[in-house]
Amino acid sequence: MIKQEKFDEIKLMFGLFKRCSNALDAFKKHLKAYIIEEGLKLVKNESIENDELVRKIIEFRQRMVDLL
Repeated sequence: MIKQEKFDEIKLMFGLFKRCSNALDAFKKHLKAYIIEEGLKLVKNESIENDELVRKIIEFRQRMVDLL
C-alpha cells in the first residue's frame, strides 16, 4: 500500500490499529522496518549515480512525510 501511495487506506488502517493497544505498536514496527529496508536498497544500489541517489532519497523521504 505504501508503494502504491494508498494513503487513504493506510489512514483507515491506522484508525483501526489505534483502537487495539498492541496493533499500533506492530504497525509502527513494520513501518520502521519498511523505511530502513527501502533506504538500504537505495544506498546499496551501485547502478545509481550520486545525483540520482540523492534525488531518490529525497523523494522517498517526502513520500514518508506525506504518509505521516
